[in-house]
Amino acid sequence: MACKSRYRMHSQLDGTVSHQFANINDREPCWINPVNAKARGIESGDVVLVENKRGAVLAGAYVTVRVMPGVVVVHHGAWFAPKDMDGKRIDIHGNSNSLTMDVPTSALACGNIASTALVEVSKWKGELPRVYVYDQPEQVLAAS
Repeated sequence: MACKSRYRMHSQLDGTVSHQFANINDREPCWINPVNAKARGIESGDVVLVENKRGAVLAGAYVTVRVMPGVVVVHHGAWFAPKDMDGKRIDIHGNSNSLTMDVPTSALACGNIASTALVEVSKWKGELPRVYVYDQPEQVLAAS
């Protein structure tokens, strides 16, 4: 599930201190049920790889009974931060749009369909890349 975060509106406010209230290891949280977490050797605070045939994201594990077994939640709105690693592109910040279908819902709207996707979650064991989306540019170009 890719539901809305209580700390921002879509991706707005992700560049403010609001992201610090929920992020785990600078990444969007992945809420996972204790049953599923235990089966995968995952504990709260671990970084996990959430992936499917559409894409992959790194997220911070939050083990909680607030989600049903067999369901994970990666909230909507983390700024996209792609990095090529191990032969695939991984969003290292936890942007859930990397996992959902990008098909218009109608001729008038281009939202993703129901914000759901089938995914697999595993504990991340590789080198942990630094999240760079909040870095300020070295200089701002003057308007012409």
